[in-house]
Amino acid sequence: MNRKQLYWSYGGLFLLALVLRLVMAFFANCDGEIRTVRPDTAGYLTPARSLIAGTGYASTRRPPGLPVVAAAVFKCGGGVRTLSFLLAGVSALTVLLVSRAGYLYKGHAGGLTAGLLYALNPTVLGNAPLLLTDTLAGIFAALQYIFFLEFYRRKQWWGFFACAGAAAVGTLIRPVNMLFILPLIFLLLCMKGINWQKKVTAGVISLLLFASIIFPWMLRNAMCGAGFCVDTNTGAMYHQNGAMLLGEVSGRGYEFEKQRILREQEELFQDKVRFPDEKSREEYRINACKTLVKQHFFIWLKQQMNYQILLPDVPSFLECLGVTSSDRGTMAVLKEQGVAAAVRHYFGKNWLGIVAAVLPLIFIAGTTYAGALGQLILDVKQIRKNYMELFIFAAFVYYYLFLPGAITAPRYQIPALPCMCVMAASAWLTAVEYFRNRRAGRCGDGNTELTEADRS
Repeated sequence: MNRKQLYWSYGGLFLLALVLRLVMAFFANCDGEIRTVRPDTAGYLTPARSLIAGTGYASTRRPPGLPVVAAAVFKCGGGVRTLSFLLAGVSALTVLLVSRAGYLYKGHAGGLTAGLLYALNPTVLGNAPLLLTDTLAGIFAALQYIFFLEFYRRKQWWGFFACAGAAAVGTLIRPVNMLFILPLIFLLLCMKGINWQKKVTAGVISLLLFASIIFPWMLRNAMCGAGFCVDTNTGAMYHQNGAMLLGEVSGRGYEFEKQRILREQEELFQDKVRFPDEKSREEYRINACKTLVKQHFFIWLKQQMNYQILLPDVPSFLECLGVTSSDRGTMAVLKEQGVAAAVRHYFGKNWLGIVAAVLPLIFIAGTTYAGALGQLILDVKQIRKNYMELFIFAAFVYYYLFLPGAITAPRYQIPALPCMCVMAASAWLTAVEYFRNRRAGRCGDGNTELTEADRS
């Protein structure tokens, strides 16, 4: 494939991704803000509007990444629709970044295949225009992965430090990145061909770089009385993950335990002596959740390893198109009764027809999962040679799938998808190459037999 063909191929891929996402954004914004808004949206738009009003960042609940972007959009005269279309464009750009990662991993064929898998992924498509952090976090996750591959494949040290920097910026978008510096340094320590002095020096520099980016914001929150933290929404895991844990232990279910915890908190936090500020309330919620985990550690560990996070986000896709609506209590049904019951509950009596209509998108997601699993199996079979590939998967995929735990919102898989799409592309291309060689071998054997027959 010559250079001109490559430009057309990547340009066509980007155009396909952009058109699909703009169509999603168009339908999602047909009826005002309703289809792009979720319960968490106000936590990002409120501080953005306070920035525009000149009253400062009026919250410690959420990190500043998306609110700052939203404030810039509002400052330039745009509104929530403009922000939604901008996020759709960011998602399309992420496709090109995933393609770049695929190229670094397995050439241009790998780049185009990985990009196509990401471009057509229903979870990515459904969340692209939503006024949430996932799309913005997704592009930084892709940058992290590209930068690390530049270091791993090409031994470019700038790639390692850029990966640490991108991870830090990603932390200011979604705090799930807060601990990513640890697996990143672990990957560095496990690499061969680099002396330990360079490894230690680079590890310390990357840690300082990461800390220097997030430190000012954490200091700002501490000065606001919220504690030295990126956000004060982390404590929500008490009435989310904690409720899921208690729901299984008590048998009363997630929704019952969630409402009970919220009522108890509301009563407790009325004591202004014991809970005078956001810091004390946040510490209480985090410590209460930690206590539950210690008491029921093995149940917690089982819930952390939940395949349901990999379910394609078909609901968000259909909600953007106006086919279905959100907030139906489906998560509680999913946790208590399983996937089949959740599908019937969410889609209603027409569930079979709707599922059949979106089957091609589900197939794309399944192809990605199957390919990534296939590449993992290939790496395990050659573990002495490919052990680093397994560690990279753990850092760039499993890290993001493990941390959310029992609250398995499908959109939480988005930061893991760049690496998964690249691994899937590699596996499917390896399979195609294998069968092509086998076919060529059989044809060659047949030709040899024919020639020998002719000679006789």
